[in-house]
Amino acid sequence: MQMFERFVEERIANPKQPEILFFDESIIAKLNRSKTNITKRRTPFLSDLEGRYYQTFSPPPPRFVFVFVFVFVLLLQLYK
Repeated sequence: MQMFERFVEERIANPKQPEILFFDESIIAKLNRSKTNITKRRTPFLSDLEGRYYQTFSPPPPRFVFVFVFVFVLLLQLYK
């Protein structure tokens, strides 16, 4: 009950907070995907491309020694 009260208080105090806008527009977007809903509501916060991340992180490839040890241990367990 306390979490719900805090949620409602935050919505009343800061209705333009990004977390609240995201929550509201996520629900609107879900309702817009319904085939029975004729009128679609706009979701400008979700449609905004300004804060998006376009770079992805590629981890370095594993070291050969680690792969060799892993395969060796795996084979030892299989042949017990």
